[in-house]
Amino acid sequence: METDILSSLALHLTIILCAVALVVWGKVLRDCKSSAGNSASSNDTSTGTTLIVCGGLMAITQVFKLLELFA
Repeated sequence: METDILSSLALHLTIILCAVALVVWGKVLRDCKSSAGNSASSNDTSTGTTLIVCGGLMAITQVFKLLELFA
């Protein structure tokens, strides 16, 4: 039983780290667009926003699953 909890904890923490990486990547894409001015593609901005939203939702979901695991 303890190995199930440890493996589940490791999996949830790995997914949370991936979610944080998605959010950071999205922020980098959006910041590159704002520093490049009007010539930058709006596709980068929408991709950055999508990565931020998906990463945030993924992180929130995994935090709730972690709370469920220990409750």
